[in-house]
Amino acid sequence: MAQYQLFLRNKHDRYKYPMSVNVSDIEAAHCFALRMANVLLENTLLWRGWSAKERTNFVVDVTDEPGQAVLTVPSRFVATRQLLGSP
Repeated sequence: MAQYQLFLRNKHDRYKYPMSVNVSDIEAAHCFALRMANVLLENTLLWRGWSAKERTNFVVDVTDEPGQAVLTVPSRFVATRQLLGSP
């Protein structure tokens, strides 16, 4: 199992997901990041004073154990997938 860290970021702030994510590979980490972004897009009560634009314009960054960025999931990508009916 590989261990990844996830971060929620917009142009002003960066928040670390409180736990490491232990998954089989980068594809599984990508799926987790997509789910995380989806939950955030659907639950506006989770936002801490971000503007309406910031709530829909963020990214989920995924880093590996040494802290190197391996993946970035833009919220626009998740919103587009939702409009197209993709999981």
